Amino acid sequence: MDDVLARAADLGRAVRATRPFAALREAEAAVMKDADSVKLAGALSALQQKQSALAREGKSLPDDERESLRKILAAAAADPRLQALSKAQAEFQSLVDSVSRAMLDQLKP
Repeated sequence: MDDVLARAADLGRAVRATRPFAALREAEAAVMKDADSVKLAGALSALQQKQSALAREGKSLPDDERESLRKILAAAAADPRLQALSKAQAEFQSLVDSVSRAMLDQLKP
């Protein structure tokens, strides 16, 4: 078991050394340096979490909050820092998915 955990730590260090990871951290830092981007990201996250929670209950956002979400999504789409972050997140997730597939391939009978 210790060997598996040591190899997982090695894998983590290898992932940290990739360009997708570096790009993700750079994009996160760029967003954090801009108060408007931080505020927009926070508002978007809060409404999306509320929407998800309501969806689990079989409910939807009230009309006024749905309109707020639409406006926030449009503003986020116009924010170059948030767009760069979204792209970096997608590229990093693609790397993580590839790593996961490679591991799962080794578990096949």
